[in-house]
Amino acid sequence: KLVPHAAAAAVLDTFRTANVFGALIGGVVGQVAYNWAPYALPLFMGLATLLGVSPVLLILQSPPAPPDGTHLSVWAAEAGALLAVPLAALQVCLLNVTKPEARGTVTE
Repeated sequence: KLVPHAAAAAVLDTFRTANVFGALIGGVVGQVAYNWAPYALPLFMGLATLLGVSPVLLILQSPPAPPDGTHLSVWAAEAGALLAVPLAALQVCLLNVTKPEARGTVTE
């Protein structure tokens, strides 16, 4: 949309930074959820994915942004953090279904 290039770059940087922190926090919380009850991990991953879609939709459907794009950065941070959670927990799920000699070959 009518967002200046500098503001759009700032929004993407915010998304990437939040993505890193979301993956770290999601891995820790996912491990705690798995230790509590193994069925809680896929529920946690699905919930994070569903909650992460709404900020992306808000970004796509938002009215033309102010020149600085601050509200887009807030939504991008939320989306980046929430959408990275399933990626961090995916390896825990793969460890439960793959043979030890094949572990790590899917995600590399």
